[in-house]
Amino acid sequence: MNSLNKKFTLVVLILLALSIIDTMIMAVTGSKYIFKAVAGKTAFISGKLAVPVDENQVKRHALLAGNEGQRTPYDEIITYAPQYDFFRLQFLDAKGRLWRGTLESTETAPQGDYVVAIFQKALGPEEKAPKFTIRLFQNEQAYRKSFFSVSERYLGLAPFWVTLVLLPLALYCIFITMRDAGKELSDLQAKGIGPIYKLVKRKTDWEVIFGLGSRHGVNPGDCLVVLNKHLEPVGEILSADVGPESTTATYPLDNPIAPDHFIAIPADEKK
Repeated sequence: MNSLNKKFTLVVLILLALSIIDTMIMAVTGSKYIFKAVAGKTAFISGKLAVPVDENQVKRHALLAGNEGQRTPYDEIITYAPQYDFFRLQFLDAKGRLWRGTLESTETAPQGDYVVAIFQKALGPEEKAPKFTIRLFQNEQAYRKSFFSVSERYLGLAPFWVTLVLLPLALYCIFITMRDAGKELSDLQAKGIGPIYKLVKRKTDWEVIFGLGSRHGVNPGDCLVVLNKHLEPVGEILSADVGPESTTATYPLDNPIAPDHFIAIPADEKK
C-alpha cells in the first residue's frame, strides 16, 4: 500500500471519528422539545403527544375526507396553543403518541422563543400536554451559530448524515488496506522474508514469532537472518517451533531486534 493511500485512509478514519463525536455532541446538546427554524423557511418537525391518537378517530376523519386512501387531515385531530400569526404548525401524520409535521413561518417573523402546547383537539389543552419551544431565527447564519455541532454550524448538515457518507468510504478504505497488506505480505514471503508477528521479552531471551513457515521452506533448527526495517542484516536466529505459516524462535536479549524487523531465509537456502 503506497504512502498516499495510507494517508487518505488515515484522514477518512479521523473524519469518521470526528463525525461520530459530533453526532454525540448533537445528541447531548440538542433537545427534542426545541424546534429551530429560519424565518420564511419550512422545517420538518416531530414529537410525542401525552396520549396516543385513537385509530378509530383517524379512520373517521379519513372517511369524512371521502377516500380512505387519501392523506388523513391530522390538523383536524391535533392542534397547538397558543397560536401566532407569523408561524404555523401543520400535522402530517400520527401513529400512537408520535406525530410528524412541518413548521412554517413568515419572512418577517420576529426572532425569539415561543412556547406552545401540542395536544389532541378531542382532549383539549390538558396540563400534561407536552410543551415545545419554537425558536425562530432571522437568517441562516444566526440559525447555524445556535448549534454546538461543527457540521451543523459550518456545513448546514446534521452530523448523522456526515457519518452516513463517511462510513462506507471508511469501510472501503479498510478493505483496500487489508487487501494491499495481504499482497505485500505475500510478496515478501515469496522472497523468503517474513514480518515479526509477536516479540516478547523473557528473562533470558526474546521470544519471536514471525511470518515464515514450512510452506515457505523453513525447518526446525534452520539458521535464519534478522533484518532491520531497511531490510539490512543485523543478526542470526535459529528456528524452533515451525508451523505451516509461522515460526517461533528465541533470540538473545543483547542482540538488536524490534517489532518492525523481519526474518529472512538466507539467499543461498531459498527454494
